[in-house]
Amino acid sequence: MKLNETFWAAFYKENGQLGSCPESYFIGSSKNMVIGEIECWKGVISAKLEDFNITQVRLVEVKP
Repeated sequence: MKLNETFWAAFYKENGQLGSCPESYFIGSSKNMVIGEIECWKGVISAKLEDFNITQVRLVEVKP
C-alpha cells in the first residue's frame, strides 16, 4: 500500500518527536487513525501539521 497525494499524514512516536531509521513510526492523519508502521524514511515533503506540532513529514511505503 502506498500513500497517495490526497492523504496528509504525520509520523510520530508517543512523545511526538521525529527520529531516524531504523526506528519504527506510526503513520496516520491523527493519533486516533493509525493505518500502519514504517521502517525507514524514503522521501520528504513539507506540510502544515498542527495536530502534531510537526512541520516536516515523510512519504513512504507502508508495511502491509
